[in-house]
Amino acid sequence: MHALAQYISLPCLDCVIYPSPPTITGEGTLLDAVALMRQSRLQPGFVLVLDEMRVVGLLTEQDIVQIAFSEVNFKEIKIFEVMATSVITLKRSEIENNILVTLLKLLRLHHLPALVVIDEEERLIGVITYESICHSLEREGLTIGSLEQTQEQFSLIESAVIDAEAKQQLQAVIDAVPGFVSWVRADGHYLGVNRRLAESLNLTTEDFVGQLVGFTQTNHEIANFIQDFVASPQIATSRIFDMQVHGTVRNYLITSHKYQQGQATVLVGIDITETKQVERALQQAQAALVQANAELEMRVEERTKALRDMNRQLMYEIADRQLVEEQLRQSQEMLQLIMDNIPQSVFWKDTTSVYLGCNRNFAQIIGLDSPEDILGKTDYDLVRNQEEAKYYCACDARVMENDVPEYHVASLHLRKDGKEAWLETTRVPLHDLEGNVMGILGTFEDISSRKQAEESLRLRDRAIAASSNGIIITDVTMPNSPIIYVNKAFEQITGYSVEEVLGKDCRFLQNDDHNQPGLIELRNAITQGNSCTVILRNYRKDGSLFWNELSISPVHDSNGNLTHYISIQTDITERQRAAVALLVSQERLHYLLSSSPGVIYSCKPSGNFETTFISENVTSVLGYEVQEFMQTPGFWIERVCPEDLPRVVADAAKLLEQRQINYEYRFFHKNGSVRWMYDQAQLVLDDTGNPLEIVGYWIDITERKQLEEELKNALQKEKELNDLKSRFIAMTSHEFRTPLSTILSSAELLQHYRHKWTQEKQLSHLQRIQNAVHHMTEMLDNVLLIGRAESGKLSLALEEFDLIEYCQYIIEESGLNIKNQQTISFKSQNESIKCRMDKKLLRHILSNLLSNAIKYSAEGNLIQFSLHLEAGQAIFEIQDCGIGIPPEDLPHIFESFHRGTNVSHIQGSGLGLAIVKRCIDTHKGEITVTSQVGAGTRFTVRLPVTDDQ
Repeated sequence: MHALAQYISLPCLDCVIYPSPPTITGEGTLLDAVALMRQSRLQPGFVLVLDEMRVVGLLTEQDIVQIAFSEVNFKEIKIFEVMATSVITLKRSEIENNILVTLLKLLRLHHLPALVVIDEEERLIGVITYESICHSLEREGLTIGSLEQTQEQFSLIESAVIDAEAKQQLQAVIDAVPGFVSWVRADGHYLGVNRRLAESLNLTTEDFVGQLVGFTQTNHEIANFIQDFVASPQIATSRIFDMQVHGTVRNYLITSHKYQQGQATVLVGIDITETKQVERALQQAQAALVQANAELEMRVEERTKALRDMNRQLMYEIADRQLVEEQLRQSQEMLQLIMDNIPQSVFWKDTTSVYLGCNRNFAQIIGLDSPEDILGKTDYDLVRNQEEAKYYCACDARVMENDVPEYHVASLHLRKDGKEAWLETTRVPLHDLEGNVMGILGTFEDISSRKQAEESLRLRDRAIAASSNGIIITDVTMPNSPIIYVNKAFEQITGYSVEEVLGKDCRFLQNDDHNQPGLIELRNAITQGNSCTVILRNYRKDGSLFWNELSISPVHDSNGNLTHYISIQTDITERQRAAVALLVSQERLHYLLSSSPGVIYSCKPSGNFETTFISENVTSVLGYEVQEFMQTPGFWIERVCPEDLPRVVADAAKLLEQRQINYEYRFFHKNGSVRWMYDQAQLVLDDTGNPLEIVGYWIDITERKQLEEELKNALQKEKELNDLKSRFIAMTSHEFRTPLSTILSSAELLQHYRHKWTQEKQLSHLQRIQNAVHHMTEMLDNVLLIGRAESGKLSLALEEFDLIEYCQYIIEESGLNIKNQQTISFKSQNESIKCRMDKKLLRHILSNLLSNAIKYSAEGNLIQFSLHLEAGQAIFEIQDCGIGIPPEDLPHIFESFHRGTNVSHIQGSGLGLAIVKRCIDTHKGEITVTSQVGAGTRFTVRLPVTDDQ
């Protein structure tokens, strides 16, 4: 590539002209054009459209591809209907052999496959293409031309290579993305996809280009989603889809975003199947844990309730036995008193179900003021629901008819407040002394709470049985803490049946894999009677490994003694695999971020734009650690160069409207240097369209800025050189014309009239010729001196001499040119000054300053010239009383070819003061000037006396 970047010149133009390009008339069809392109050797393919040997249009392969999407008939449509008319034609006679750079630039700037070359009658000669240029270079070899042409070609070739490499790198990055990537035009046709998406559908990436979204007929839901988004005004959106990938249904999060002002859309699909599975597993585990804890509480409550019921029943039996004894000893009043104080509701009826009495508890429950109010009433008088009263009377009749007691009969009862309650009733037939049934004695109790507890316990038993988590209960009061219960999920997870595990301890699930940190933590918790959660490697009945997240909780009896452990078992094998896959993905992302030349960041969309994320390669780019950006809210904005800060803040504010901006600004490096940064930022919105955060890409473009500045300076220098050249040509054409005219006129006069002239007149004309030649020689010397100074080749030839004597010599030499009777007055306090200087450069300095003083002073004026020493420097001062220098010209008087605005009538080259300045700079001296228009000018020159100053 670097060899091709050199300037290339060709001995002739014909070697780059391809004489036989494919041609066709405008009446030909597209099918004919395609056939010609296939036969042609030129790349890229094209055909020229002719009308009577005159080129009128061009048709390229790219045009054919675009037309193909319009579904036109290639056999019917004519060339002139679709051809491009923007063809650049060049006449052969107007093209020079050494303008190869211009040809390359035309091809590149106009994106043309070829330049058409015609003759004077506009007839086709041939075409110039990249391919014909390359073939010509291979035949002719390379030669170096001018610097400007070399740089031009270097820029062209470098740009092409960089662009190709960038495209290859971008495609490689997109192909490496762990998901599906595609980009679609606004009309719903694919611009391209990454390799992963194409391979998932057993296609190639090229199969997608130009196809309409949905052409694969694999997922209509996704195709509709893409088409709706492309047609909508939305900028970005996302959605989760189920996709069939290699025979497996996977969950994919598809994110879409528009670019190029909505003319194209990029879509990225990320496989989140494992993430969704992990989320579901976590939710199930949490639900199972809650259920297990609730069921454990119910079991404890149930066993406690059973003990209470047994104790209460025992108390009832004791009370009944005591009542019988009391009935034998005490009167009816004492019996009533006892019945009023027992916790149950008691009543008794005659054979017609008419109440004969009740205790106070019964009276209060049915809403009577005292037990006496029950006498003579029936259930129809006391119960709101007549069907319920009928049911009670039927039960009474059945007990008395069968003479058989009914114990603990549960039935629903409608309370007076409208709420239902469960009642548990016992009815016993009463007998007289002869053993005949004379009525019934009954008791009832509100068991609504117990019924609710039983129903809750039944539901929890069903939930445990249906839980996807394995539940194990072990009895720690027995040796080795055997298993006494497992649910169905345990069987499904481990492969062991209930019969195979009851009575065993849980250690059989580890096989021989006992070297696990979780087992130590588990044993310590059991020893101390604590709960814990560990992750273990367990093995199924078939020997396969599964990861088990085991949570154990202790169960204590009423005395606080540990009796059981409840364990909840969760198979987290998929979660472990997902964690490993997530770790691998994170490492890949970390590698991509760290190896990227740009810094990826996100920040808040307002305020001081606080950083919320930044990639670690910011340290290599700017020297700061990630923590410095993250921990200090205003870290970024405080390090933007103050001169750029108002513009940066204003540009950042535009994000709320434009959604995306690109801007450049200066930023302080940690080492204190200033770096130019290119910042590409994009606003991220939430589902409601409100700003969420800013994400961006940061690149250090300092080197590019330096190159731009150098290029700018080079262009400015080139412009100055061109101006210098133009002024030089103008000066030489003007300044040389007068002496040449003098020489010519004197020579012609001598040629024709010398035999008539005296010797003195002939010598006068010869002197005029000598003076003119001397003047031209002096101007050429000045130009050559300026050229050496501009190219940096002006050097010092130091020698020792007396400065006073040399100044007097210069004055004498200048006095020879004085015609207006001016006087030069030289003063110095020193009789002799030894110096080490370059005589030639010093002569240029003093001669030009004295010459200007003489030239721009009026007749008879005094020119003052002084010399003195000061701090090892020679101070020369030349003062005239001439026309002076206008203030607007003072900044430019030392520039080459510059002349004052008030000297147009005085002959001069504009090089004198430029030569003075270059010679003084070479001597490492300095010059100052003071001037007043119409009053004169003073020049002060300071030069070191010796070369060690």
